Order: sequence, then structure tokens, then C-alpha cells
Amino acid sequence: IAPTDGSEIKILLGITLIMGYNQLPEISDYWSQNESMGNEYIKKAMSRTRFQTLMSKLYFNFPEKPEAASKLYYIEEVTNCLKYTFVKTRTDRFRQSIDESMAK
Repeated sequence: IAPTDGSEIKILLGITLIMGYNQLPEISDYWSQNESMGNEYIKKAMSRTRFQTLMSKLYFNFPEKPEAASKLYYIEEVTNCLKYTFVKTRTDRFRQSIDESMAK
């Protein structure tokens, strides 16, 4: 396996976030040549083989959770970082609204 770096891990995380938002039946479908299935951003960012290799090597160690901890205990640092980044980069160029069809 070729070595990786922080920027490639960020790309991997971005691809994973896109996959969570735009769900397809199979992982390989994101690299499909079929226009209705393939995702051009993912295809340009990383090859399917490299994605699968990195995902097979990625490992998270879950330490023991304190009894009074929140449900987001394991990913709290990540969610806090994302919240900070979203607030920092948010632009008000367009009006934003949320209606009941967006909330379940």
C-alpha cells in the first residue's frame, strides 16, 4: 500500500460524507460510467481501488465511554470541529429556510 497523508484522508472523509448524503446500492456505483449513478466529483478525487484500500486499513479505537456521556461521545470532537467550520464558512448570499418536509 502506498503511504497516505492528511490531505488524502480529508478527501476520503469527504467522499464518505457524500456517500452518506447520496446513497447508492453499491460502493462501486459511485465510480460507474453510467451517468445516472456515477459521481464525477468522487471519480476525480480518488480511484475506487485507492478508496477501498484506505477504507480497509482505516480503524477507529473506541475507548470506554463514561456513564454520563452523551450519545455523541465518540465523535463529539469531530462534530464540534464541523460545527465551527460550518459557522465560519457560512455565507448569507441566499435566503435559507427549513420547512417540515426537511425534518423527520
